[in-house]
Amino acid sequence: MKKRLGTHTSRPRIAAPSHSTAKDMGILAASAFGAGIGAICVCALLFIFAFLSLITRTSDKLSPFFSIIILAVSFLASGFAAAKKRPAAIPVGLLSGTLLSLFLWLISLFISDSLSLGLSFPVELLIRVSFVAVSLVGALLGVNLRSRR
Repeated sequence: MKKRLGTHTSRPRIAAPSHSTAKDMGILAASAFGAGIGAICVCALLFIFAFLSLITRTSDKLSPFFSIIILAVSFLASGFAAAKKRPAAIPVGLLSGTLLSLFLWLISLFISDSLSLGLSFPVELLIRVSFVAVSLVGALLGVNLRSRR
């Protein structure tokens, strides 16, 4: 048999399935990953600032400043890491910040309320919600930096 010119006899190729974790990972899993990254950030920054408090003589004056910096950076990293795994910024950012806040609240229950500021419940709740908003900002940054590539 003669081969016709211009005809293609091989079977069409089927693309291999993508193994991208950004599409396969659910919102809850990405949020839990982000909360884990945030908890690791809390531990690392806590050790760094504890060392800085040891070498400075004014650690009592710097403790509130250090704690706010630790929480802000950790919640920002939590939302950012979660958004890198799942590009749905608003639900992932809010959920990862909420999970990290709940985790830190549970830890504070076992440390005889020493992580609390000694404020009333509505004020502490407002502070925790504001840090969840920081996590949302981190998630929005993570999605925006992801889309620019």
